[in-house]
Amino acid sequence: MIYGGGTTLCVARHLAGKRSLKVITNAVPLLPELAALPDAEVYVAGGLLDLGFATILGDLAVDFLGRFDTAKAVLGMDGISVRSGLSVTNSFVAATRRRMMAASAQLIVVSDRTKLDQVCLIQVAPLAEMAYLVTATAPARRS
Repeated sequence: MIYGGGTTLCVARHLAGKRSLKVITNAVPLLPELAALPDAEVYVAGGLLDLGFATILGDLAVDFLGRFDTAKAVLGMDGISVRSGLSVTNSFVAATRRRMMAASAQLIVVSDRTKLDQVCLIQVAPLAEMAYLVTATAPARRS
């Protein structure tokens, strides 16, 4: 599963040339990249289109995502902090990300440095839920 966002779009671009992938997404901007994958099966959530981010949200999307059992979820987050874990700014976004996490054996969070050490309104999960954090910048060390 791959959630929408700028960083996850970069992930989708790096899938070029991979074969026999099965990808579930709620992200309209990822579709051209995913459609170009040879022999991929791409499943797209239906529901309410968030025009600001071109992602599909709401009860219909959450129900759809709950039908799958996947190996990995690749998600971006609005905030990543030791104190509050993984967080976002919107309850619809939180529900969709939680469902993707619940349907996946492993959570991979991808982020740019601006999200590190940030806390947003709604907690999605504690840091312990995350198997990997992929970022171009290492988080600051705390003493």
